Amino acid sequence: MAFQLGREIAALPPKSLIGRVTGKEDIAWFRESGAFTVNDWRRALLSIGRDYPDFSAIFDFGCGCGRTLRHLRPSLSDRQQLFAADVDAEAIDWVSANIPDVIAHIISEERPIPLADSSIDLVVNHSVFTHLPENLQFYWLDQLYRIMRPGGIAVLTVHGRKVWKDFQRNMVNAGRIDDLLRITPKFERQGFYYQPQRTSWEMALPEYYGATFHTIDYIVQHWEGGYKLLAWLPMAALAHQDIVVLQRL
Repeated sequence: MAFQLGREIAALPPKSLIGRVTGKEDIAWFRESGAFTVNDWRRALLSIGRDYPDFSAIFDFGCGCGRTLRHLRPSLSDRQQLFAADVDAEAIDWVSANIPDVIAHIISEERPIPLADSSIDLVVNHSVFTHLPENLQFYWLDQLYRIMRPGGIAVLTVHGRKVWKDFQRNMVNAGRIDDLLRITPKFERQGFYYQPQRTSWEMALPEYYGATFHTIDYIVQHWEGGYKLLAWLPMAALAHQDIVVLQRL
């Protein structure tokens, strides 16, 4: 069966929840960007010769209030299971009440993903690893490894070089030259930088929420222990973030 983006689920979450995932109370962008992301994930899958119909159990990691689920669920067949999880309990409550045929869970570092080992064959994600300190990054990579079947695929996004350059420009504009001179060599040396920060929209999210940046060399060195990197697609997620496609070993 060929994949086609299905009819969007009609229910819309409160603007307060929309703001947490998009940074603004823009309903049109919330709807459009969700469809764009589902297609971004698909293009990443096609780059390795796969497509949504190839998978029977799909997990939207960091689903928020259903920005992508509202498009993805109607596009899948009845035989395909769709699971989702997020740290935002209010968002998960809304998804559970308003998006049918999705099994959604609240998660945290004290509340691991409540799915069975080796039960998922596709993980999709937009903008979780873009906000995590390094220790939590590895925690969630281990959790995803646990629930994925051997050979399963993960489509994940990171802040790559494009977003790093935007971040540097913003620091210059804010007059933070000394800070920039301090952190840039560290990023170039380590390939990873995390800065704790939350926007006004994100104050309902965990305190560790921040801005995180990765180089592809860092990902190859630190993420490939239990995974094989199949594709790296710069600026392929909403023409902003990088997509990495991993296969669980």
